[in-house]
Formats: sequence, structure tokens, C-alpha cells
Amino acid sequence: MKYLIIVCPYCGGYQAIKVGQKSKSCPYCGRRFDTLHVKVIARAENASQASMLIRYYKAKKAGLVDKLYGRDEGTRA
Repeated sequence: MKYLIIVCPYCGGYQAIKVGQKSKSCPYCGRRFDTLHVKVIARAENASQASMLIRYYKAKKAGLVDKLYGRDEGTRA
């Protein structure tokens, strides 16, 4: 099953949806929204990869990428 990593249009929370899913309730703000018009920031091949990507984007938003992953966004490993 493939997943899309999206951003909630109301609170900006990162979450995963299955490809083709039409609506979603945000686990952070509780609002329900149509997924056809949301911002997709990444694609994942499975649930494990989707979870890892969400953790990465949360760390990036909090400014912790360098501390947690040993590099920052501007540095290529």
C-alpha cells in the first residue's frame, strides 16, 4: 500500500493518507477535510516509511533536524 504525506489545511499537522483516500480527520485538530486539495509533501512505499517521513518533517518544523539526524536541510550526506 502506498501513502502520501500531507499537511492539514487547518492546523498544519503532518499526517499520512493512503493513495486514493478522499477525506481525513486530522488527529491534531480534529477537523475533517477533503484530501483532493491538500498539499502533498512526500510519497511513501509503505506505512513504516510514511511514519519515518512524518517524524522527519516534524523534526524539521521544530528545527531539530541537525540534532536528531546529524545534518541539516542544506547539507547533503
